[in-house]
Amino acid sequence: MEWKYSAIDVAGYIVEYCNKNGLNISNLRLQKLLYFIQAYFLMKSNGERIAFYDDIEAWDFGPVVPCIYHKYKRFGSGQIPFNDESYVNIFSDDDRKIIEEVILHFKDKSSIYMMEVTHDQKPWKDVYNANDKYANPVIDNESIRDYFLHRTN
Repeated sequence: MEWKYSAIDVAGYIVEYCNKNGLNISNLRLQKLLYFIQAYFLMKSNGERIAFYDDIEAWDFGPVVPCIYHKYKRFGSGQIPFNDESYVNIFSDDDRKIIEEVILHFKDKSSIYMMEVTHDQKPWKDVYNANDKYANPVIDNESIRDYFLHRTN
């Protein structure tokens, strides 16, 4: 699968975009947006492209990219501020549009709603183990791709 970006790049752009457009962006929301952005890249490319190469893990509150969680955890459930480090020029116009489309699709949905949606989806449900919720197994891109390609066709 082709990739160009890290999760840090994508998360940075999400934080920048949300802050510049007056949208909420907490760590929980950011995690769910990263998952759905990865899914949308996979779906739009028929599984040929991913948004970022970092692993997504099945945590208690849904899909999580650990390095992003740790980078932003100091903000708790509050708004993640923009720090003037721009990520706009990293992305192609088409990739920026995909990221923005996902952000805007969920802009009126709560973070809890987004978490509940991921809990109902096969990629998270298949690997999450409620008896060992600290195991944090990886949700592989193939399962995300298969779920979203078959769900929409």
